[in-house]
Amino acid sequence: MKSSFEKKIIINSIKMRKKDCFLGFFLSVLSTIISFLLTIKNYLSKEETIFLIVFFCLFQVIVQLRFLFGFNADNYKSWNIIFLLFSFFVILIIFFGSVWIMYNLNNNLMKH
Repeated sequence: MKSSFEKKIIINSIKMRKKDCFLGFFLSVLSTIISFLLTIKNYLSKEETIFLIVFFCLFQVIVQLRFLFGFNADNYKSWNIIFLLFSFFVILIIFFGSVWIMYNLNNNLMKH
């Protein structure tokens, strides 16, 4: 049976976890909207837009790791490193695969 002190700690932890999830979700949506508006409205030059999109992409990755996945300095375990490496590998495959497909489509469709 758990003591009342342990129950308070668990309830506090659940409340903080919900707060972190909502904050992480809000920041992720905000960075997505900003990136979308930068792309659609053409406020800046092409180079500045690409730089800011990459910045907001990295910001969103950090926000999701910290707030949604719960990675922080206090709770850093070895499986977290494995998960990070696997996620990074999957992101690289998706990114470079997309670039390769777009490049080949451009070459094959624009050969006239």
